[in-house]
Amino acid sequence: MRRGGNAIGVQIRPATQADLDQANQLVAAAFPEAVLDHEDALQRLAEEPGFRPQEAWVAVDGSRVLGHVATLHTTMALEGQWVPALHLGTVCVHPSRQGRGLGSHMLRTVCAQAAGDAELAILTPAHNERLYSFYQRLGYVHVLQQTPRLLIRTGDLPVAPPSARPVRDDDVGALAEVHRATYVAINGSFGRPIDAWRHRVAGHARLWAFHQATFGVAGDPEVRAYAARTVDDVDLEVVEWAAAPGCSDEALAALAAVCHPHSQSQAVVHVGPHHPLRHLLHGAEQEELPPDEEWAMLLVLKPAAMANRVREWVCGRVPPGWGLKVGSGKVEAAGPDGRLMCELGAAVALLYNGASAGRLEAEGALHLHGNVEALLAACFPQRYASPSPLDTI
Repeated sequence: MRRGGNAIGVQIRPATQADLDQANQLVAAAFPEAVLDHEDALQRLAEEPGFRPQEAWVAVDGSRVLGHVATLHTTMALEGQWVPALHLGTVCVHPSRQGRGLGSHMLRTVCAQAAGDAELAILTPAHNERLYSFYQRLGYVHVLQQTPRLLIRTGDLPVAPPSARPVRDDDVGALAEVHRATYVAINGSFGRPIDAWRHRVAGHARLWAFHQATFGVAGDPEVRAYAARTVDDVDLEVVEWAAAPGCSDEALAALAAVCHPHSQSQAVVHVGPHHPLRHLLHGAEQEELPPDEEWAMLLVLKPAAMANRVREWVCGRVPPGWGLKVGSGKVEAAGPDGRLMCELGAAVALLYNGASAGRLEAEGALHLHGNVEALLAACFPQRYASPSPLDTI
């Protein structure tokens, strides 16, 4: 492999400020399934204090950006030790160049030139088999399995007391010590590699490293606690919590409210039986938890996977012979009896909160024109009892 990065007709180099608009557009083109609030997500990411666009890399053909990957030099916990790490973001390739080796070529080049002596880490959502297979072919090793979980409604979290405030730059050192003290007994998420590349696949976004806090922190070093939010531009929004012994319930409630996930109303919380966040989980649906778990994490799936399932669900109920138009954000169909249009974003929000198919139409997520009763009978025979397509996600 040539280190210059032009082995397949493109140059791979660090991104400049002039590349960022094209890079953002490339993310949207490479992942059209990210249908909800994509521009808002990019803007939020750009405003996060730890977002450093100068660490991104691009693959360019002349002035055209064909590939993009963000990197972050940081540290991570590995087998009880804090080691230098290069965190690699999602590799984005323009649809016109996908399947031709550009993504793997770009990843190898960036790793060779940017990593140095750092360990390499990639987060990939567990449900994305295509991404998982891609990283496996490059020698990455899956080292993390999902754990039992608790489900809560984040809308039930308490309102932030006045003492809660965003963390300033001069707080970061104190919060880092809280993190290190909290997770000192945890054997890092990344096992030692069995391959020469020293790559890791971290499964479902459990990267125990303080760099996550730098992406957006809410808390107060006075009470020795923090909550951190990271935003993946396509699949995941993660809120991670850490609290030192003796942290008050009021302080943790403040963190929960200030660092409220804004993608969905339901969240997955991993928490041990003695963790200070336990008081927030009263009445939660609980699966069996191992007694020695002493960590906590709040994980909110962004709506991309849900929107895909809703899209399939609606398309599967369109009567035979109807014309069908499927877009990234909506599904439209037309036939002799009328037409329908489903706004996927609104449908996901309603279905996620337990709405039936009938409520989609009532709340404006499903628009029906013509013989509405005939359409409902044909498309949704169990109008008020149709199971949610999210049940199988």
